[in-house]
Amino acid sequence: MLPPVPVVPIILGQHVIVVFLLHPRAGHGELVLEELRSVLKLSRLEAGCLLFDVYRLADDPAQLFLHEVWKSRDALEAHASNLHTSRFRTAVNSYLERPIERFEVLEVE
Repeated sequence: MLPPVPVVPIILGQHVIVVFLLHPRAGHGELVLEELRSVLKLSRLEAGCLLFDVYRLADDPAQLFLHEVWKSRDALEAHASNLHTSRFRTAVNSYLERPIERFEVLEVE
């Protein structure tokens, strides 16, 4: 079982919210998920991480959805430059059907 993220109030509009959609090649979904679980554990320990969760899409469980909330842009940039993040990107690259889709999102009032 993965360690839970500490409960921290997320105040929308004050944090950086990023979502990613990963499209594993047929037969490679579990390999991608294994890599995600590894980076998830380390990412949740980062000082600026408020949320780091992985989901399967309900209408297409082979596709994976990553939802991250960071305390600041600096925290997100520090995460992006971490060794475990870069290792993850390298490890899953050959398992993916196409490049990871990244979306930075804003709250809707």
